[in-house]
Amino acid sequence: DLAYNGGEQFVGPKTEFHKAVSEGNWTKAITEIRERSNKNNNAGVQNRMNHNASILSNTIPKNLRRL
Repeated sequence: DLAYNGGEQFVGPKTEFHKAVSEGNWTKAITEIRERSNKNNNAGVQNRMNHNASILSNTIPKNLRRL
């Protein structure tokens, strides 16, 4: 869903999201989705991104998250 909706601008190899995932920093990756993926401040997009962040947050065990 993130790749489909955000494309390379959001999940591409030069993005902060990709960097966080590559480093295993899931807390930062979740923050990127929730707080930095809606540059036009669209309420519908924000709802979708909050949902995506929640799904990722619930998928990654808490002991694997780090700041």
